[in-house]
Amino acid sequence: MSAPHDHRCETCHWWDRGGSPVASEEKDLLARPGLGTCHWRHPEVFVVKPGEVIAVLPQTRAAWRCSAWEPTGSGGVGGERDPVVVPIRSAAA
Repeated sequence: MSAPHDHRCETCHWWDRGGSPVASEEKDLLARPGLGTCHWRHPEVFVVKPGEVIAVLPQTRAAWRCSAWEPTGSGGVGGERDPVVVPIRSAAA
């Protein structure tokens, strides 16, 4: 059974139109129309160089579909809208 026509990324609670694939940035100012990011799952973290990491969200198209679709304004049951990186206090030596 196929998903209903309106169950596209652009109508999903977890989709951010024009969202940056780099999780620490809010919007991708150079994003083409119809592109955005999915926030249903947590970002993948990659080590760029020793001591430097980058968190990346999947970039998707407005017309794409997936099984995690939830209506806009539903509050969602999956994903992670809270900050991904939390500062950790370290004790002074």
